[in-house]
Amino acid sequence: MHFKKDSRKRRSDRLMFMIPLRVSGVTETGKAFECRGHAVGVNRFGAQIRLERPVMVAQKVLLTNLENNLRGEFRIVRILESSQGGKTEFGIEALGNYPSFWGIKFPPKPGKRGESRGLLECRQCRSVALHPLMLDDIEALESGGKVKKSCASCGTKTEWQFAMEGAQATLP
Repeated sequence: MHFKKDSRKRRSDRLMFMIPLRVSGVTETGKAFECRGHAVGVNRFGAQIRLERPVMVAQKVLLTNLENNLRGEFRIVRILESSQGGKTEFGIEALGNYPSFWGIKFPPKPGKRGESRGLLECRQCRSVALHPLMLDDIEALESGGKVKKSCASCGTKTEWQFAMEGAQATLP
């Protein structure tokens, strides 16, 4: 799991990991389509997705997160790059407020410039959330592997650890 920041265009950090998707929409000729894809990087406002079929900039699509079956409407905002196997990556933005769509709790507002954050997993209920981290938290995670934080899912203060790549994000 790693973060990527592009301060020129992005409003929040992007978390880089894969989430399987089902994408449906209507082509410019009015024909309905459905295909599979993957989110390869997500943030609170949208994602970078990889699809096997072309879509147009400004096109609206309905995404289904296949890990939690949540659905949301998004708009293609940018064609990013073509990759091997005929797949293309696109930048998308959410057209609604879908705080749980990616299975990650993002903090309510972006933190202060330079503030550290980490994707943590509750050791009790396995929910995943993006938490602001103080220097003490970072040192504790690096040395002992866990910190105590409040968990909205458990309703109490629990031990948290860095979420492992490929960990199943659960909804709060």
